[in-house]
Amino acid sequence: MNTDSTLLQRLKNTKTKELTKTEKHRCAKVEDAYDHELIKQSKNRAMLGKFLVFFVMGIFLTLGLLFIFMIFLYGRGLVGDCFKLETTILSWYEEIKTFFQTIKHLSLHLSH
Repeated sequence: MNTDSTLLQRLKNTKTKELTKTEKHRCAKVEDAYDHELIKQSKNRAMLGKFLVFFVMGIFLTLGLLFIFMIFLYGRGLVGDCFKLETTILSWYEEIKTFFQTIKHLSLHLSH
């Protein structure tokens, strides 16, 4: 009894008339299974594409709404604390930067 791959190879090498009735039936089954697998893969790709589109749209929508909300709060004068926090974070960043520059300078000085 032939396996599916040898049957498909024989189908490529011979004309359809030369195949037996059971071989033709098995070839049709194998081709149907192959077509079914291709359809399943294309559906999976389409689902992934839709998911990515909606995911990216969701991110942009969320960022846009956040931006509008921040403008609303800024207009009402309710975002001042956030900006104070921002200047605090910037001052921390400057302190950390000078700390690492000092360490780098000391390590270069000690290596000589």
